[in-house]
Amino acid sequence: MKKAVIYSRYSDGSKQTSQSIEGQLMVCREFANREGYQIVDEYSDEKISGRTAEKRTEFQRMIADSARGRWQYVIVYQLDRFSRDKYDNAHYKQKLSRNGVKVISARECISDDASGILLEMMLEGMAAYYSEELSQKIQRGQEINASKYLSLGSNPGLGYKVVDKKIVIDESSAYYVVKIFELYASGATQKEVVDHMNSLGVKTSQGNKFSRTSLEHILRNKRYIGTYSYKGEETPNVLPQIVSHTLFDRVQKRLIDNIGSGGRGKAVETYILSGRIFCLHCMSNMVGYGGTGKKGKYYSYYKEKTTTCKSLKVAKQEIEDKVIDVVLDTVMTEDNQRIIASEISTLCEKEQFNPNLKRLQRLVKELNTQKANLLESLKVGKASATAANYVFSEIDRIDKEISELEYNIAVEADKHYGLSEVDIMYFLSHLKKQCGDLGSIENRKLLVNALVNSVFVYDDDKKVTIIFNVSNQPPVQIDTALIDDIIKHNACSNTSESVPPFAP
Repeated sequence: MKKAVIYSRYSDGSKQTSQSIEGQLMVCREFANREGYQIVDEYSDEKISGRTAEKRTEFQRMIADSARGRWQYVIVYQLDRFSRDKYDNAHYKQKLSRNGVKVISARECISDDASGILLEMMLEGMAAYYSEELSQKIQRGQEINASKYLSLGSNPGLGYKVVDKKIVIDESSAYYVVKIFELYASGATQKEVVDHMNSLGVKTSQGNKFSRTSLEHILRNKRYIGTYSYKGEETPNVLPQIVSHTLFDRVQKRLIDNIGSGGRGKAVETYILSGRIFCLHCMSNMVGYGGTGKKGKYYSYYKEKTTTCKSLKVAKQEIEDKVIDVVLDTVMTEDNQRIIASEISTLCEKEQFNPNLKRLQRLVKELNTQKANLLESLKVGKASATAANYVFSEIDRIDKEISELEYNIAVEADKHYGLSEVDIMYFLSHLKKQCGDLGSIENRKLLVNALVNSVFVYDDDKKVTIIFNVSNQPPVQIDTALIDDIIKHNACSNTSESVPPFAP
């Protein structure tokens, strides 16, 4: 019998209760019994968001236990119970995959082939969207404070303090902010400013010594000229001003003039093979790094995470381009596209897959839970008249939202929602066209996430092997001549490495 564990989770922000855990476990147990899985353990995290994998103790224990080989499957109620963060989702599924473990949804029928993987990506995208929407609801209080230009609870920064939620000038530290701007504007280097502040014993707003990073954050912070920022929107001249506009502009001009010198100002890079590229010698993950050579040229490459093997480095752009070329030429053939399109269309029809309907139903369920918790709060102890009025107003608001959602659900339920083979073929063809040499990073990343399982590098024989998620597609080995070029290009040891500029 196939051995499996169950993972369940509910979020404190969604106002769910422990009953949610029991409901998830019941569905997962029924699924395991029906499909022939033997449950050997259960892991549950309560009152923890799906966006914070590191803080989920039971989740982390499950990941660690997967290396013991006692079970081969993790059963979850829905994919969003595993994770709502796209990077965490890919990262931890890759860890489980390397331990021979697969994640299975009890409520969402997903096959093992390319069509199932693409459908899974759509469901995960929905979960991420729902999480963001729920987060926005929770942040309503912050939006009200932001409309009044009040503190949102974060550190106000050096030179400021918070009094009754208002951001006001802290005279004792504002002096040093002005001094920092004046020193840099007059020609001092960032290192000289940092050393001077540290010699005076001045600390950052976090209570730490100054560094280049903390200094540059201050020099670029528009709050010092009275600008309030919230979700990318800036409102000028609403906060108490510490630095004059003239001085601030002089500093910004110098920062722009110095971009590129000393390795500063480089854009954060996206490594589309992260989590999928490995050294075949030691099976360790290869991660993205940036380094500057002796002549000042900047290089990007994948390097082994461990130092116990051969310190293998592979040029980033060349290996990514070659993997994309192989996927487009070998996997994304017209015949394969037709097979994928047919299977996704069949799955959607079979499951009556309507992502918008599922999203609306989930929102109603969450609102009903919130309403029940509010009513329960009135039964516990004696609530003041003010508190009771607040509860009833919230219940009234929730009822109105539910009424509107239920109307939209009725409209959606009448729709025949599906993805036709023609629509899917068009999407795949469009994706293929958008993933060439000039294709966007997001499209190339989507292609890799959907179709590439792993890339193994083995430099003794100058081999790179690509394994795909498509069941009928055998592994492909890149020719040795090209690999020689890839490994020689950036594998020199005369580079000064920087912090991995990974961007998921």
